[in-house]
Amino acid sequence: MSDKKIEIYIAVHKKANVLRREGYIPLHVGAEGKEDLGFVKDNTGDNISCKNPNYCELTGLYWIWKNCNADIVGLVHYRSCLLYTSPSPRD
Repeated sequence: MSDKKIEIYIAVHKKANVLRREGYIPLHVGAEGKEDLGFVKDNTGDNISCKNPNYCELTGLYWIWKNCNADIVGLVHYRSCLLYTSPSPRD
């Protein structure tokens, strides 16, 4: 399984200190018409970013579904990330 590409997206909607760790990618959800936070935005490619006021983080999940090519994907909120300690699932 170590040859699989794993990406875990961190849903962010405002400026915040986010986890900087291999495999974790900050994703600006509801980015349509908002200030650039310097992260990957959910208003690129196939997206429903403009519907964020009604769907919240699901606009990010939709973006991942339509635009991500990783073998394994995940989505966490910017205030609650999953961290593994040894032994990790990759061990």
